[in-house]
Amino acid sequence: MDDSHTWKWLKLFLSLAVSIFMLATTVHAQSSSKTFRFESEHPNKVEVAIYSSDRKGFQWPGPGRVYILDTDDVTKFKISCLGGEKVCYGAWVAGDSSTYWGAGRGGHRGCSKCCYTCDGGETKVITLEE
Repeated sequence: MDDSHTWKWLKLFLSLAVSIFMLATTVHAQSSSKTFRFESEHPNKVEVAIYSSDRKGFQWPGPGRVYILDTDDVTKFKISCLGGEKVCYGAWVAGDSSTYWGAGRGGHRGCSKCCYTCDGGETKVITLEE
């Protein structure tokens, strides 16, 4: 095989590799959603935020804002996120972030089982116990 033939195959391979990468990146960035379902058994109001693990500083319902749980009924919060994105909840007693669940206020606490993949589905009911 001569050098010009080898070069053509290499260009074809690189072009194909770039196309596959671009397709994978496009599919990953498509919009999706996740519905978080909470019930609070704590006697006080609880504040909740949902944090992206993939996009630094990105949170729902928005910067400096929180969802409020003030009932023992199951409460749903649906977020719009990127398909495949890892999203984690943080919850804490209003006015007392030392009592927390999941990733806590700011999303900086370590947690097990508080992160989900943005895949259009719903979480199981997340019970925040006293």
